[in-house]
Amino acid sequence: MIRSTSICALFFVTACTSTSSAVRPAGSVDLTEPAVFSPERGVICDDLKAAGVKAEVAGACFDRDGISPKSTATYFGEDAAKRIAERMDALGRKYDRSSFRLSDGVACNIYQQRCWSSSAGGPEPAKRHMEALFDVG
Repeated sequence: MIRSTSICALFFVTACTSTSSAVRPAGSVDLTEPAVFSPERGVICDDLKAAGVKAEVAGACFDRDGISPKSTATYFGEDAAKRIAERMDALGRKYDRSSFRLSDGVACNIYQQRCWSSSAGGPEPAKRHMEALFDVG
């Protein structure tokens, strides 16, 4: 079983304070409607606002190194990236950068280069997420 920090738990507050929405370039691949998408090879973004999650950021992006303030700035704006960087700094060693869980329930581990989706029968590989993020299926 994957132990991961949920992006929702990392940034959960009582209301969204960001009014920006994701910038989805042409050719983006929707992994899970309406929120999780891959704007480019090696990057997955979670549009928390589209998922209906009340968070202090509109969304966050991840790459092979985990949460990516740089990609987050590109697709959700500098304010979202700044908030993520501040939160990561505040948590320090308590924040597990090796794994994360998206709003669609898919959990990914960057060291194992694997993503899993929970189901009634147990965890199943999330092949589309793995292909988009790690180029493996």
